[in-house]
Amino acid sequence: MKYIKILILSAGLFSFTSALSQFNIGLYTGFEVANFSFMESDPNDPIRFGYSSTESEASSFFQKKIGFILENVISERIALVWSLELAPGNYKTHQRQFLDEASQLVFEEEISERMSGYKIGLGIDVAVLGEIQYDPLQVLINATFIQQFSVHQFDSELKNVANREVNFLYSPYNLTTWEAANAESSFGTFLAIGPKVNYQLNDDIMFFGTGKYNLNIVSSDGGDLVHKNGFFLNIGVKYMVY
Repeated sequence: MKYIKILILSAGLFSFTSALSQFNIGLYTGFEVANFSFMESDPNDPIRFGYSSTESEASSFFQKKIGFILENVISERIALVWSLELAPGNYKTHQRQFLDEASQLVFEEEISERMSGYKIGLGIDVAVLGEIQYDPLQVLINATFIQQFSVHQFDSELKNVANREVNFLYSPYNLTTWEAANAESSFGTFLAIGPKVNYQLNDDIMFFGTGKYNLNIVSSDGGDLVHKNGFFLNIGVKYMVY
């Protein structure tokens, strides 16, 4: 319900400002260092075996990104910004723990994991140097409310456990054996804040770049992943529509 309210409010704000403003549309790319923790089950709990859990140490994942941006310039100093983004992650090798069902012993095994993300953002640009679209160079502060859908995946080719009945000790996997499904998803809510620079090449084309800090607001709105804070960088080009 809260997401519906946000969309309605955003649509209303968009309609109200559109008659008094001008628009920039564009594409951007970049990268992100995203930090996540997992809920780690306790295999030695004598009462709630395999169900009690604690938060694991944070794991950092590198994500490439590509996105679409729409700017609604409502004054010389302020612009509203909508964004839609895809961030496929690179695989990274981690040591993860397993429980051997037969011996009840815990052991470690290397697996390749990656974290991918899909983001919807609604933000605001405030110019601190230069007027928006009137000066060739503009330095701004951007703050963006982000709803992020994350997918955690791993490579399940675990040769050393192929003939053993094992359980992963991390609840995102929700596995009974090593051959089970290998993905888990989660929602997270963030506020990203940082500097932004626009450079206007001509009347129609503008280059831009941002470097922001992702501040966690709500951890794991609907899944087993626990989001942490992270940093990201965007560079891109915008086409100005009047």
